[in-house]
This record gives sequence, C-alpha cells and structure tokens, in this order.
Amino acid sequence: MNSTQKIVALLCSGWVFGCGRQFPPVEHHVDVSQEQPEESGDVSQGVLAPDFELLSLSGEKTVRLRELIGQRPVVLIFGAYACSPFRRQMGAVNRLYEKFVNDVDFLLVYGREAHTEDGIQSAYNREDGVLFNQPKTFQERCLIALRFCEQQHVTMPVVVDDMKDSVTRAYEGFPARMYVIDGDGKIYFQSDWGPSGYMPTLLKAMIEELLEAVPRKRGGASSLGVSVTSMGTLQLVRRVG
Repeated sequence: MNSTQKIVALLCSGWVFGCGRQFPPVEHHVDVSQEQPEESGDVSQGVLAPDFELLSLSGEKTVRLRELIGQRPVVLIFGAYACSPFRRQMGAVNRLYEKFVNDVDFLLVYGREAHTEDGIQSAYNREDGVLFNQPKTFQERCLIALRFCEQQHVTMPVVVDDMKDSVTRAYEGFPARMYVIDGDGKIYFQSDWGPSGYMPTLLKAMIEELLEAVPRKRGGASSLGVSVTSMGTLQLVRRVG
C-alpha cells in the first residue's frame, strides 16, 4: 500500500473562534498502524531549520529544503485556506514574493485547515463563503489548495504537507506562520502564530535586514522552478523520497 492510500485523516474538533495555535486531537482512520506524527523540535532563531521534502502542488516535482540552502535566503509560509488571517493577508504576501523574487526563494507549505464545516466554523469563513469539510485524503487537500491559489492569485511555489502534517508540526506552523532561513540553513526569523503574529510587514523588514547583512545572488530565476500559474494538469500522486 502506497502513501497516498495509507492516509491518516485528521478531523477538526474543539476549536474556538479565530485560529488557535495548538493542533486539535488526532484521530486515526483507515490504517491504525501509521506512525504517529513527529513532534516539533527546536525551531527558534539561530537553530538549523528542519529539513523536509514535499510534493509540489503541480505534482511535477518534489522540493527538498536542504537543496535550496546556501543559494539565497528561503522564506517559508505556512497556512491553509480556512484560516482567515492567512487568507486575508495573502495579497500582501504575494506582493512580497513579487518584490523579492530575484533575491529570495519563497515556498508556501499548505497544510491542515483551521476551521471547517465538520468542525468549528468561524464567522469570517462564513462571511467569505469559505465553507467545506476537512480534507480526508491527500487528493482532497490538493484540490482545496489549488482552489485557494487560483482565487488568491498565488504565483509563488507551493508544496503540500502530508496528511500527518509532518512539516507543519515540525515548524509549529499551524494555523499560519512565517519563517526566514539564512544561507547557512539557520532560522533567521520566526513569526508568532496567526492571527496576531502573522504580519507580512514584519516579514518584509526581516527579509530586508538579512539581505543587507549578507551578500546574495541577484537576478536569477528561482531554483524552485514551477509556479502555480504554470501548473497544467494537477497530478495527485504522493511521492516520497
């Protein structure tokens, strides 16, 4: 059985209004022999950023963090459609990507939805018409991520976390968070959790500070390659390295 078939569906429960910072309880379905999600490690400023490899939303390639390190700074954006602070500030994050595209690699890590119809829904989602159930398969998560990227005009590279949210958990990225990683692979900046800590203006200041402090490669295309706007057919195949 491959990793697409062996899915742990995470069901939303016990959430209060607004995006909370802890993960809700996890209930196993389909395959109870699945390994438990990894607990987060130290992701504070100055430590080495945890390595990971995830499938791009286009389905065309996998992206490994350590292969980006050393080329230029890397910005990691964690979030998902049903987190209203993440969604409502995506325009500002898009503008940062456009501003720094020649100097910084951006990567959006799409993970677990914060507020869904089968959990505790938020008033902001009802106001915005963002109403759907928590995805129970990797394919469903990819389709919702694609809808989000199309509606929010996301052009930066996007990868999709597995159904255990291994990378999101490792970075304590739920429901929304931002990181800047320097050329040595160390965490230069870690935002607080959304909603109050998810501030694109602060991310901009941290990127500018890092670029001023260290030499960097300018003017080259992102080594991440494919963007959402050049996807073509979405291939819903989970690849593991």
